[in-house]
Amino acid sequence: MTDEQRLKTEEQIFAAAMEVFFEKGYYGARMQDISDKAGINKALLHYYYRSKDKMFEMVFSKTIDKFFENMAFTLSKDMSLFERIEVAVDNYISFFSDNPHIPVFVVQEINRDSEAFKKLMIDKIDMLRNNVMAPFVMSIQENIAKGVIRPIDFRHLIVNIVSMCIFPVIGKPLIQGVVFANNSGDWNLFIEERKKAVAEFVINAIKK
Repeated sequence: MTDEQRLKTEEQIFAAAMEVFFEKGYYGARMQDISDKAGINKALLHYYYRSKDKMFEMVFSKTIDKFFENMAFTLSKDMSLFERIEVAVDNYISFFSDNPHIPVFVVQEINRDSEAFKKLMIDKIDMLRNNVMAPFVMSIQENIAKGVIRPIDFRHLIVNIVSMCIFPVIGKPLIQGVVFANNSGDWNLFIEERKKAVAEFVINAIKK
């Protein structure tokens, strides 16, 4: 097997593992499910990834990286606070709509094993706090000092923004069924409108 074939097989296995873990979670997923999805035998699967734990750790880590990269790209931009909020909301809603499995998967697995999550996250959290959150928090503090926004705990602001972007994705089956009578066209329009609605709501809530 050439290096190119090995890389292709490894990527094929990883894509299958990600799909199975997203669908079934850690406990529900089996190595046989992953080998079947990848179209390979189980022995070859073990050759590449050794164990279910190793494979899950890689899938979970890369999933978290994808979310953090998106957050870093948004919050570290050099722009005004209100522009930053507008871009963040637009970007987060688009990201979660395109990757609806990520928030559900991450929350589920954090609750399953919070200690393992902390070990995986320790370096990522430090990077996010120092390189991404710090400029955003500084912008908030500067705008409070200038009297542009009312005094607010930055932690509430960040959690408010992220949660308002995530909840429609997590609650889509209920919201779409109850509020939109399962009309997918209305739902898609709502998600687009929500980008502006959430940003305006957050800005109006903090603006003096």
